[in-house]
Order: sequence, then structure tokens, then C-alpha cells
Amino acid sequence: MHRREVVRLLAGVVAVPALSRYSSEELLALGRRLNSRVAAQPALPDLFDPHQRATVAAIAECILPETDTPGARAAGVPGFIELIVAEHYNDDERARFLAGLTEVDARSRAASGRDFVETRPAGQNGILSALEDEAEPAQAEKQPEKKPEEPSHKPTGKPSEKPREALPAKPIEKQVPFWGQIKFLTIYGYYTSEIGLTRELHSVVIPGRYDPCVAAGIRAPGGR
Repeated sequence: MHRREVVRLLAGVVAVPALSRYSSEELLALGRRLNSRVAAQPALPDLFDPHQRATVAAIAECILPETDTPGARAAGVPGFIELIVAEHYNDDERARFLAGLTEVDARSRAASGRDFVETRPAGQNGILSALEDEAEPAQAEKQPEKKPEEPSHKPTGKPSEKPREALPAKPIEKQVPFWGQIKFLTIYGYYTSEIGLTRELHSVVIPGRYDPCVAAGIRAPGGR
């Protein structure tokens, strides 16, 4: 992934409605702050139980596995995701995310008789590929229903007025699928982490100061 793709990713943050109020610059700053907290190894929020935490880590590692560069686990992405869900999701969003983890295990047990974390990599990738295929767009247009006019309701006497033009259909936001959320959060956490920015993106870091906007190719306001 190139720097411009990270910027494009953060600009398309509708994948996680809880973060949609932030600009891409604010998201970069938020990601850096949360990654700094994860790197300091504090106690994580008491949100995920040990099994849920392991499932999040396994999914994140499938999305960004270790190759010639560190993977999601090494970058602290599982802790990053837990902080986001605990501190930036509302109760309903949080409940849907946890339900998504439960569904992943249910699919895994149906396929192999094992929970996701106990399934072989090929089986894990198959489950996530199915979720990817089933994921729907976050928005869809719905045309307003037009009720037929009954004869008894037709005006009599003077001609009827010119009918008003129908308003354009408004996009209706759908609930973002679990897969869309965890995939976005994994990439977001990784590419705003120290590892993601300095080793994967090969950014130049000035000792003593780390500017995430510069590192990601975004210039600070007023900068050159």
C-alpha cells in the first residue's frame, strides 16, 4: 500500500460511521494517539474477553499477515481495534461488532467444527473471503413508493394543478457489515502505527519528533 492509498482510505472513513465526523488529518492524529497508547502497553479496556481478543487478533493477522515486514499483531492492531470499539462506538455499534465476532465463530464451527482461532489458515481465509463477497455497500438508493390514486380521491370541477416533480431519492445509510468495519480498522490501525508508517511505508522520521501528517504525505495547514 502506498501513501496515497492510506490518504484515500482515511478519506473514505464511512466504512466506520463512528469515525465519520473526523477529517483525514484528524483521523491520522487520532490513529497515532491510540497507537501510542497501545505501544505503552497499558491495561486494555475491559471490552473483549480473552477469546474475542484472540479472534480479533487472528482476523487482523489474516488481513495483514507477517511477510518481509511485521504483521498486524506486531503492529499492535488488535489493541488498537479494542480501543476504537470501546471508546468511539456507541452501544448499538459495539453490540453489532461483538455479534460479528460471534458470527465468525459460528461460520467456522459450521465449516470445520472449530472456532475461528483454532481453524487452519486456509479455512480462516475461506471464511473471510465469504464475508468479503457478502459485504454490501454502505449506502443504497431507495426509490420512494408511489401510491396509486383512487378514483374517489380525484378532484372534480376545475382542472387539477400541475403535479409537482418528485424529489430525488436520498441515499439511505445501511449498517456497515462487520467485515467492512474490521477490515477498515485493521488497515487504519496498521498504517497509523509506528511499524506501518516507518517500515511498511518507508517514511523518514526525524529523531525527537514524529509528525503523522508529514509521514503520511499530508501537509500541515500553512505548510509547504
